[in-house]
Amino acid sequence: MIIKNTTFSILYPRMLNLRKKIVDCEDVLSTSFLPYNILPIPDDAPEEIPRITMTTKNGHSNLQLSLNSLIFRTNYDENFYNNWDACTGYLREKIEIINSILYDTLKQDQFLFTGLSTEMIFDNLNEDPIGLISKKLINIKSNVKPFDLNCKVTFVYKDCYYINITIMNARLYEGVLALGDTSLAKLKEKSHNIAIILDVNDRYSFNYKEGYTSDNSKMEIVFDIATDIINNKMENFIMEGVFHL
Repeated sequence: MIIKNTTFSILYPRMLNLRKKIVDCEDVLSTSFLPYNILPIPDDAPEEIPRITMTTKNGHSNLQLSLNSLIFRTNYDENFYNNWDACTGYLREKIEIINSILYDTLKQDQFLFTGLSTEMIFDNLNEDPIGLISKKLINIKSNVKPFDLNCKVTFVYKDCYYINITIMNARLYEGVLALGDTSLAKLKEKSHNIAIILDVNDRYSFNYKEGYTSDNSKMEIVFDIATDIINNKMENFIMEGVFHL
């Protein structure tokens, strides 16, 4: 299984004076991030529009700050592709810096909810991915074979966490092959794989429990759930259609 990217997010109550406050974070940010960009967004623009963006020094991650959320996206290279523990080690290191900014400088010590989304490629298949998904997860009946297949299932765990799993067939292309005035995308040999997006968050509690707030302990549980599924449950779900929490 190849770990392609992760998106870690925190939703928090509307933050005032974000642009002014971020100036006090420069010393902490400079340990891992390049200088930040303050975007020319009007004050009355929707609060979810990013006001500040920054990139890590290695260029693998991007951090966006809006008035009500934080989004940290990471693309992994060959040193991390097959090692979820290495991915989470990197994430925890960066999130520790982000949390110190939220708590110490931006004074946001309570969150509405947190989430971790992970995109993976299951690439060691010995059978057609569309047939596998159809047989194990959907049991579709059709006299015409689907060209693409995409399915999503959501579980509620411990009356607190959403576990969203999206599975689809994936074709990897080497590029575009020119044919006179036309072109043809060239598939890689044995390029049919299964793509998985695993999204774990505590938004269920935010949606259904009045006065709910999230914190670092909930974030840790989100990471633990994702780790258990990726390391111990995902392959059985894909190959056999069996999923136990």
